[in-house]
Amino acid sequence: LNGAARELARRTVEFAGKGEGLALAWRNVSSMSPPEAARGREAFEAALREAGCTVNEAAWGAEARLTLSENQSDYLLVEEARKGDERQVWIASWKRGGAAAGPAGTPRHGAHRGG
Repeated sequence: LNGAARELARRTVEFAGKGEGLALAWRNVSSMSPPEAARGREAFEAALREAGCTVNEAAWGAEARLTLSENQSDYLLVEEARKGDERQVWIASWKRGGAAAGPAGTPRHGAHRGG
């Protein structure tokens, strides 16, 4: 989870812009425990700050919604980012059973929809 969170944070800062503000929403719809999911959120927010992005609950600059989900074999971290009329979706996954200590997530899908 930590690797997936760092990878998506890197992509988020590239999308939002270094030094920009980011409104962040996070939800866990997986079977992962709340403490494990909280560690992932902490890793994501720390990576955002390290890259120069400011996290704020009010929507200013860009907005990101992250959902922790799963399928039969993998945990999934899905991010929907928005900045103005631009939209971006990324998915990072890692094998279930190695949630907190598993390998870094690898983005598997990207979609861009302009408005």
